[in-house]
Amino acid sequence: MSHDDLEDRLEALLHDRGLDLPPRPGATDIVEGQVRRARRRRRAVQTALPAALTVVALAAGLALTGDDSDETPAQPTYDILDGQGLGDLRIGMDIADAQRAGLVRDVLEEGKGNSGTCSQYEGVGSVDYVVTDGGVVVQIAVDALAETSEAIHIGDTYGDVVKTYPQVGPVGREAPGEIQFNAPGGDGNQYRITFETLHGSLDVRDPRPASAVNVIGLSLLAPSQVGEDFCRFVS
Repeated sequence: MSHDDLEDRLEALLHDRGLDLPPRPGATDIVEGQVRRARRRRRAVQTALPAALTVVALAAGLALTGDDSDETPAQPTYDILDGQGLGDLRIGMDIADAQRAGLVRDVLEEGKGNSGTCSQYEGVGSVDYVVTDGGVVVQIAVDALAETSEAIHIGDTYGDVVKTYPQVGPVGREAPGEIQFNAPGGDGNQYRITFETLHGSLDVRDPRPASAVNVIGLSLLAPSQVGEDFCRFVS
């Protein structure tokens, strides 16, 4: 196989719709909008890394020869927001170290919070944004291309969350605006999951039961961010 043929196949792989994140059946406009935004972020990363095509091929285990017409379409993959962070970006990390490592981009807002020491930074990849307090990472918010270690992500439902994390249940007549609970293996760090009901985002005429209300936000918080005295930028 020639170099040109290899590049053609790799380009086809990276832009294969099978790698797109599909909206969950029945997802509302809010969720579909977040999925579209996550897709744009993914495609921006793909466009920015043409030199890494061969590495991607090796990582994906491509068969460089033979007929692949019967191959099963690739399924979307999610980055993992575990109890400590996502990849090399961790709760408690110094923001200067995160910037030097290319894990966050520029500051978006600063001087916020009750103490005036909270700042928000633009994320990279599936990290939507990062919040710091006193220069230390205290919140990692992710987009629709990331999920918890237990496979909960934006677009799942309140019922999915309670089934996966029974400690936040049972499902009531109405879905909460948001919930926070200890992240497994997080040493006090907590997941914050927000739903369409937050700030009245859900139409009161929506016929769905509470169990079917979608997740629209997912973050990991430091223990200092539990309760009302925390750095809040985006719900």
